[in-house]
Amino acid sequence: MCKTRPCWGTVEDFKKIIEAGFAKKLMIDYYNSESVSNNKKIYFLSGASNGNDCSKADWDPRGVCALLENDLCVVHEIKLTIGAIACCKNESGFRDDNEKCIATWDSPEGNELIEKWKVLVEYVEKNDDEGFSFMGAMDLMFGFSNNNFKIE
Repeated sequence: MCKTRPCWGTVEDFKKIIEAGFAKKLMIDYYNSESVSNNKKIYFLSGASNGNDCSKADWDPRGVCALLENDLCVVHEIKLTIGAIACCKNESGFRDDNEKCIATWDSPEGNELIEKWKVLVEYVEKNDDEGFSFMGAMDLMFGFSNNNFKIE
């Protein structure tokens, strides 16, 4: 998981990560699902990827987590909720657990932690879904890549 996208955690998980001094290795991401949020965006913190430290995730946050150094998670002892149950070789099967983590962010405590984090890291706002591309969306949804799928 750490090498393909950052794992998710609860508000409490990320309070511990910030207290441990890793605030600048985080980013804001969002989740929306009819089953969890009635298609309302729920913002949450996660390990940064793709150079988005102290910023907002690109529309596709896949990439190596900034909390992974020398193939080891620097917050391993804190154990993010999803990181604690994930297998590095299998990323499927965590939807229910991911949604339970996300639900903790849809709260005053979650919003408050994000606002405190923004001040701590001198966050500069950017638009959601920056860098969106049609081909990237196709790759994410269907496993296509620019090398083996072309629209003529």
